[in-house]
Amino acid sequence: MYQKTARAAVWSGAMGDEPRAVVTGSSDRSTPDRTIWAKVPLQTRHGRCLAVRQKDGKLWVAIAGSPHVSWLPADGVLTEKEAAVWAATGF
Repeated sequence: MYQKTARAAVWSGAMGDEPRAVVTGSSDRSTPDRTIWAKVPLQTRHGRCLAVRQKDGKLWVAIAGSPHVSWLPADGVLTEKEAAVWAATGF
């Protein structure tokens, strides 16, 4: 069965009447993971910043790379001034 959202349709693999499995462990976090992709990337000394992610209470920044994006701790990539400028203009 497909589950539709405003952005995509995803195959859930479950049929309509089948019970769904409950995943325990990682879902017991107090805050859910969240990723926000920038409309305007920010160029820093570490590379082009594409997104920010809050995961397990920490803030991460996506750095463009080949062949994939690298996630680095935000405090090691952005200064407070860069973070403020990017928050005001990039999202």
